[in-house]
Amino acid sequence: SSDLFISIGCAWANCEVAAEHFGYSIKSEILPEDEIEDVAVKITCTKAKTAKKNDLFAAITERKTNRFPHTSEELSQQIISLCTGQMFDQNMSVHIINDAVRKKAAADIAADVAEFVYADPVFKKELQEWLRPVSTKEKDGIALFDAGVPAKI
Repeated sequence: SSDLFISIGCAWANCEVAAEHFGYSIKSEILPEDEIEDVAVKITCTKAKTAKKNDLFAAITERKTNRFPHTSEELSQQIISLCTGQMFDQNMSVHIINDAVRKKAAADIAADVAEFVYADPVFKKELQEWLRPVSTKEKDGIALFDAGVPAKI
């Protein structure tokens, strides 16, 4: 699902925020397609001269997720500014889509990407290794509750 891809991007950004918080600089590089086998991104950490404080670090340890429906209220300008001001890569950007036609087009693209990625057995194997039971106490992975699996079947 598109949520999985968003989660991977969020995890990547969280690593960058945490690394800076603990005094490391992080460099990430998306590998060219012909070099990809089991790894698509090369991440290098080096000790920085000083730690870089970032207000987002606290959000990593306090984060909670669920599968409740999204609210229909529009994002405030403050939240939009916060999101667009936290780009780690100059090649990335945030676009807020409000009209139904563009939302549908974005959803169709996400569905096409999901279909393509799930056809890859290496991707499916990696995903399976990160799935956790609904009752998990693990701090990593994807709890099956987040995938819509109820506590009791």
